[in-house]
Amino acid sequence: LLLMPILRLALEQIEAWGPGNIQQYCRSLVSPLIGYLEGLGVVFEDPSCFSHHLFSLSLPPQIDRERLRNELIENRIYTSLRGEHLRVSVHAFNDRGDLEKLREVIETLMRG
Repeated sequence: LLLMPILRLALEQIEAWGPGNIQQYCRSLVSPLIGYLEGLGVVFEDPSCFSHHLFSLSLPPQIDRERLRNELIENRIYTSLRGEHLRVSVHAFNDRGDLEKLREVIETLMRG
């Protein structure tokens, strides 16, 4: 019961922002990342299954998973490694700098 007021306030905030506005904001952050990483050969999930607030990308074989995990932790980038995929969740609290750090880590590991 203690969490109910918090839940109510959270839902009111999401309603005030508008789910469509949140998705559009996430799209504005993620679209440059997608374009850049696709140019490096990173494969994203099928566009029909893609959501800008939660998506996965296929990790190229040259990326060492353990090193990636360590770099993500060191850079305070919170994602989820799922086998050959990296699951990324973006929300209103993220900014361009967050996605830029993710891009830098992936690019650095791809280039060796």
